[in-house]
Amino acid sequence: MKNSIQALTVLLILLVSCTGRAQMVKSVDEIDKLDSNKSYFIGKSIKHLLSEIKPEIKMAKFVPGTPGINRSSITLFFIPVNKYKQYAKDHKHEPSYFRVTVKENDFEYNWKGLEWTPEMEKKFGCYIVQGIFVAKGRK
Repeated sequence: MKNSIQALTVLLILLVSCTGRAQMVKSVDEIDKLDSNKSYFIGKSIKHLLSEIKPEIKMAKFVPGTPGINRSSITLFFIPVNKYKQYAKDHKHEPSYFRVTVKENDFEYNWKGLEWTPEMEKKFGCYIVQGIFVAKGRK
C-alpha cells in the first residue's frame, strides 16, 4: 500500500511538471506582471524571460554600460521601429516597453532602435538578467 501511494505521488508530480504552463504576459496590457515578478527573472537568461512573454517583441534599443558606473541595458518594445516614431509624435509619450539590465557589455550603442530579429534573440538570449524596468504606455 505504501509503495502504491509513493508511485501515485511520483506519477502526479511528473504529470504536473510535464504539462504546458501558460505564459506570464499574454498581452501588452499585462506587461506590469514583469515588474511585480522581477525577482523571478533576475539571474536567469533573457531567453527565459522572453519565453514568458506572448506578445511579439518588434524593436530593441541598446545602451552599453560604463564599467563601475552603470549596467548595460536592452530596451524592448512591442511596436516596429517605423511606428515607434509616429507613436511618440501622436501620443507625446513612449509606448509600453520593458528594459532589461545585463552584466554583458558587447553591443553597440543604439538609441534610435533596431528591428528585433530571431538572430538577436539567439545572440542576446544567453545574457543574464540583472534588473527589469517596466513602463506601461498610456492609451
